[in-house]
Amino acid sequence: MHRVDLDFKDEERTLATELGSEGSAFDAAAPALFIAEGLIMYLGALGKIKLLKDVSAVAAPGSVFVLQYMDASESEVAKSTPGALDNALSKEDAARELTELGWTDFEFSKFGDERLDFARFPTGRFPPSAAFSFCVCIRREDINAEVCEDLCHGSRSA
Repeated sequence: MHRVDLDFKDEERTLATELGSEGSAFDAAAPALFIAEGLIMYLGALGKIKLLKDVSAVAAPGSVFVLQYMDASESEVAKSTPGALDNALSKEDAARELTELGWTDFEFSKFGDERLDFARFPTGRFPPSAAFSFCVCIRREDINAEVCEDLCHGSRSA
């Protein structure tokens, strides 16, 4: 397991530079599990995309990405507050961005859904909440290093 201390708003440092640092045993050729929980909603409009690109740049085919995000698209307060959606990521945005970066087999859940309830969500009082959403996806097998570099740092699509 590797814990990475990285400011995803820093353009100079990337997940690749940190995982490739001296002493790291990270194997970029082997599938890995990436978990980003309680993070993306604090990165702003640019930082959240950089996080997705950084993870995609180091994820070998077969890797799994678990992303917890705040989907404010159902919130009337967020829709009426300028800038509130900058930190959010809708299910549609997540699927679009991650698909472009080579991810597939998406499973989306939001707190209160049957899959993400854990018998703690008061379903009798509130509907499921998209403000606490998860996406689980798998890195496509047909992504090679050259295509990944173009997808994550260029404008080419697979």
